[in-house]
Amino acid sequence: MKIFRFETLDSTSSHATRLLEGGELPPFAVISQKQTQGRGRSGKTWASPEGGLYLTVVFDSRELAHTKQGQWPLLAATATALWLRREFGFRATIKWPNDLLYAGQKLAGILCESSVQGGVWGPMLLGVGINVHEAPSVTEQRSISIDRILGRPTAAPLLTLAESLAEHLHSTLPQPQLLQEFSDFALESGQIWVDAARHLVRLHHVDAEGALHVHDMKKNAEQVLTSVRHDYQWIYQQDKGWPLVVADIGNTLTKLALFRQPRVRGDQAIFMRFHPKDPREKLLEILQPLREAGLPAGWPVHAISVSDPGREVVARVLKDLGYELVAVPKRPLHVRYDRYQFSDLGIDRVAMVEAAQEALPGRNLIVVSAGTCVTIEVLHGDTHYLGGYVLPGLQMKLDAMHQRTARLPQLKLSELDGKKLARGELLGRDTRSAMLHGVLHETSLAVIGLRKELEQAWPGTQWELVCTGGDGEILSILLDSLFVPGLILQGVRLMVLGGWTEP
Repeated sequence: MKIFRFETLDSTSSHATRLLEGGELPPFAVISQKQTQGRGRSGKTWASPEGGLYLTVVFDSRELAHTKQGQWPLLAATATALWLRREFGFRATIKWPNDLLYAGQKLAGILCESSVQGGVWGPMLLGVGINVHEAPSVTEQRSISIDRILGRPTAAPLLTLAESLAEHLHSTLPQPQLLQEFSDFALESGQIWVDAARHLVRLHHVDAEGALHVHDMKKNAEQVLTSVRHDYQWIYQQDKGWPLVVADIGNTLTKLALFRQPRVRGDQAIFMRFHPKDPREKLLEILQPLREAGLPAGWPVHAISVSDPGREVVARVLKDLGYELVAVPKRPLHVRYDRYQFSDLGIDRVAMVEAAQEALPGRNLIVVSAGTCVTIEVLHGDTHYLGGYVLPGLQMKLDAMHQRTARLPQLKLSELDGKKLARGELLGRDTRSAMLHGVLHETSLAVIGLRKELEQAWPGTQWELVCTGGDGEILSILLDSLFVPGLILQGVRLMVLGGWTEP
């Protein structure tokens, strides 16, 4: 594909149009380091200072004959998101139909233009603008750059990046299976959008024509958006204190966290936990913070779960209380999982790894979550997830010893002072203490042994320990490690927001 390169242009799309009028045939691309009259949607000006990536790729529409014209922006956004993940290792969020966000902030914009004569579409001009070094100020919403996301300057020259993206778009957009990957980056069904009048709609689905169907939360009616000419924004694009409720539906308990200012790092979450079979009166008492938050009827609770039946039960419980469960898809944000069978990795483990990486970037981490099971995750400082262990939980071991023997007693860790036990003697002095100390030290010594093996496998590296989960504080005492309560729920927060940066 021919690529035309410029230092400055009025607009890459305008120049591409002039080339077409002069007889240039698609496919070709126009790239520039700066635009003086960049074009955005609905005829708006697109701020295009130096420090951004600007290009237009021109397609023969016959290359896209297997798709509908309304799907072109979705395809372009998906292809661009795939390129960003390949080149920089992070996941961007697609806000229908053609904005790319990171943590609710605009990272890139896409504009598809074409004309039809006699029922035949002419060449399609795909314009892309990405904030690389700078994030120009815009009135509609906040913006962000790749440099800020990565926390370091992007080394590759802008024109080199633009050439890479142009070639990627040219080769990827005509692929029939591309649209199947749209959902990997799009805001999921159930998310809330709001207009300037604080009118709320819930996302429903994108149809075969590329139109977005939403549900009006006040009128209880469906609305169809067929173009970008609307003023709806995703609620977490705004700095207006929209709360975020997340949940981790476990094998026994459901854990919730209410973030009143979810995009502020120092926001102290309110944690709640309940059993789906708890009586309604008890549930209302436990979930009192949600009621006090004044959430509108049908407010979403963004949840992860490793159990479909469990999720369905919790969904019914929440709906009866006036909330709507939104299932959060399993998806990577910053961590690379190419050394593990990602389809086998539980979404709770993904959430925990992503939260640990965000909280302690660049560190070599061993993350221990002590719940029904004990999971141990190993994360290299270069953001590669190396793998981990799944072990029986502390209580599970105690239960198994009682159930599989004739004389060993039934012990409940929740009824004992686990922190005192962890600070106590190394060895048990009777059957009960031998069981308890054995269970505690067996798990902690497994972690210590793993750290030694990792230090040998990666000479000169140091591995930090992080504990979380219901029994995580007990293990953190034994391991003399950091204890972070609610780490999985923090990960769900990240997965919903699509990343995190200070407003």
